Amino acid sequence: MSALGSSHWEQRSAERVVDGARDRLLARSRQFVEKATEVVARDGVDGLTLRTILHETGLSRRAFYERFASKDDLLVAVFEETMRSAAERFRHEFDERKMADPLARLHFIVRRMIAGAASQRTESGGGLSPAMSREHLRLAQSRPDELRQAVAPTTQLMAEQILAAMELGHVRRADANELAVLVHNLVSSTIHSALLGSAKEYDVERTTEVVWEFCRRAIAA
Repeated sequence: MSALGSSHWEQRSAERVVDGARDRLLARSRQFVEKATEVVARDGVDGLTLRTILHETGLSRRAFYERFASKDDLLVAVFEETMRSAAERFRHEFDERKMADPLARLHFIVRRMIAGAASQRTESGGGLSPAMSREHLRLAQSRPDELRQAVAPTTQLMAEQILAAMELGHVRRADANELAVLVHNLVSSTIHSALLGSAKEYDVERTTEVVWEFCRRAIAA
């Protein structure tokens, strides 16, 4: 099990199924989520239909509705799994690069989130990140609590770095979780604006450093 614990979408899926072994249950749930991620990256959210998911997974309609109440439930699960994977990848890279400075770690997260989103955009404006940006904005209005849980893995990771920097006297004393949410929201808003606007306006290096400098000054001791 990862340091981040069970996903909220996995817990919801488990609660919806009344029988079957947990491992088998969640293996099928993950199959739906992994295939949904592939379909959105390839065909956009409009291409994510129940017919497509059932065809490409080979699973039944009943299996889907035992685990997810709707397409939106599946999209929230895609968000959370994407955020979990990113957070685990960041932790691994911290260790691999021997990054001890918490502010350097936070800078790394911000830089990778912005650059990673840019790298997934196609010349036509398609790709996983633009599609999920559009859905992020929609779900923020229709399902704010679930979306907040879905992005929690990266927000939590940011909060850990802010708290550690606070202990070193590099960040002002405040609620680390609140500061992390503010940083995460700014990064997300920047990504949305860049991905949903003109690709020519998205200078990754400049955008990253402007956002990071703003965040650094905002939380500095």
